[in-house]
Amino acid sequence: MSSFSRYLPFVAAMALVVVASNILVQFPMQGHLGGLSLADVLTWGAFTYPFSFLVTDLANRRYGPAAARRIVFVGFMTAVVCSILVPPFLFRHGLIEFETSADRLVRIAAASGAAFLSAQLLDVTVFNRLRRQSWWRAPIVGTLVGSVFDTLVFFGVAFSAAFAFVGPSDGFALESAPLMGVFHVDAMRWVSWALGDLSVKLIIAVRGSDPLPAARRPLEPAGRCRGLAVIPWIQLDSAKTPDGRQELRLKQRGSEFSIMLGTNELMNSRLSGSEEALAKLSCQGIAGHRRPRILIGGLGMGFTLRAALAELGDNTAIVVAELVPAVVAWARGPMAEIFAGSLDDPRVTIRETDVGQLIRSAPIAWDAILLDVDNGPEGIVHKGNDALYSVAGLAAARTALRPGGVLAVWSQGPDAGFTRRLKQAGFAVEEVNTRANGKRGARHVIWIATNSS
Repeated sequence: MSSFSRYLPFVAAMALVVVASNILVQFPMQGHLGGLSLADVLTWGAFTYPFSFLVTDLANRRYGPAAARRIVFVGFMTAVVCSILVPPFLFRHGLIEFETSADRLVRIAAASGAAFLSAQLLDVTVFNRLRRQSWWRAPIVGTLVGSVFDTLVFFGVAFSAAFAFVGPSDGFALESAPLMGVFHVDAMRWVSWALGDLSVKLIIAVRGSDPLPAARRPLEPAGRCRGLAVIPWIQLDSAKTPDGRQELRLKQRGSEFSIMLGTNELMNSRLSGSEEALAKLSCQGIAGHRRPRILIGGLGMGFTLRAALAELGDNTAIVVAELVPAVVAWARGPMAEIFAGSLDDPRVTIRETDVGQLIRSAPIAWDAILLDVDNGPEGIVHKGNDALYSVAGLAAARTALRPGGVLAVWSQGPDAGFTRRLKQAGFAVEEVNTRANGKRGARHVIWIATNSS
């Protein structure tokens, strides 16, 4: 199935939401809320437009940020076209009572396109940063941030006198009136329109991404929940990232361990399926290699290392590069039971260094290079890792591989741009979908890139 066919439901949904919003924004909402006349501050479009963020977030969750951005661009083009064509169409058919001049339509289209594109791309970025946290946090924070930005850009560009260079202003919008029609403070009418629009967006954002009802129930007394003891998380240790700006934290709850970067969980001892798959797929790719040498970037909780040791014979040499010394100390200390003696295996060498330096320092040295140092092909723990995923960095990895060698990269989600870069660097690429816990859990992606030269 082609990429476009896979995205088609999201493309159609985005176009539908944008078209509906551009039509409904022409119709004020009738009624009163206390002393507030809803027609003065709201249109029906305010209730449909927030669902564009839902479409973007669902696409991001399912196919990753690159696909979500493509869908956003479809919405952007639809928004611009509709902003120009819908008002004249409705006026000609007698559905609205006022006609908008052509030069005003151009300004409205510019505001609509700029607001939609910037806000939706911001939502994609925020969502992607938070996607490994609680399931509701990424969509609700992304939508809230995007909604605020969308409102500021659209109403500012469309109505503020500061943007008169884009096109003629709407005199009625610039008139002063009581704020929201009820407060004893005067403001330009467009400010009240913006506040009314934003209020609806925020309500829909919060309700649409509301946490599970169980999260809102009152706590059971004395640390008990439905008769079961609640075991708290205990922080065992912390360490600064190489740039000194962020903090890694090791936490424990009973027999479960978690390594956190700020509020973002990097790994959990209950979820090992995709990390083990990283090793198994790589070893399958070099089956038949005599005396293979393996470089693993990132020690983590040792799942990839242990799986590689289980797959490979005694004539194997495995070097693990770990940039944060504390992670190695945690492996030998509180998490020693998880590692099950793998660090003391004679086939294993631990290097407390940057995996990128090892790749660049030894051409034609490795049969397989396994990278699980970030949440995907982007420097999260160490911004210097961005170079690993560039075309130049990937070309260096290919140079470091023996003929038929494999570069395997773990990611929390798909990234079409990274696939293209792998191919540009000369690799034959296979993209494998896997689950965080074997057959269950979040969907992860592993790229198997083969040096076929």
